[in-house]
Amino acid sequence: MPKHPLNIDPYAKPSREEDWGTKHPSRYEPKQQTIGNTQPQQRMRALVFTAASPSLGAGPTAITFDTKVFDTSGIWTTTKLTIPSTGKVSGTWQISGQIAWPASAAGTKRVTQIRKNGTTILATNQFAPVAQVQIAPVQVLVNDPSAGDFYELVETQDSGGNLTIIGGQDQTFFQAIHLW
Repeated sequence: MPKHPLNIDPYAKPSREEDWGTKHPSRYEPKQQTIGNTQPQQRMRALVFTAASPSLGAGPTAITFDTKVFDTSGIWTTTKLTIPSTGKVSGTWQISGQIAWPASAAGTKRVTQIRKNGTTILATNQFAPVAQVQIAPVQVLVNDPSAGDFYELVETQDSGGNLTIIGGQDQTFFQAIHLW
């Protein structure tokens, strides 16, 4: 109920912190809101690697992975990551992987790539081979992929024969993380 102007004492001290200026108005205070439920949203993520050491030809060849470390939403098959057709898939995804190439100086190049939908190259790491083990990491950020898009880790080499890449979780792996 509003006060009558004749009942207001102009010399009275304020009774609220806002009137004294010692507290910010409530619109500046951080608010805690719960949307839907109290659990944080589960982000989709997966990490796979090759435990075996596959022998690969000249390529380009999609690497086959035989071991899943984790896959929170079933997005991996043996050779590719597929963006699901349900759930929250928009936002930014980090897709990365690496191949551990064997010690072989044969040929002129070793190429590691991330390929989208079997044709589009998104990231490349290429180097000249030397007679020591070489690690070739690749990484890309993908914003708002379409449902059903898939990504592969692809190798190409020109040693003149098959090369057996080095297996192991810290050697040859592929991962995807739904960042936001």
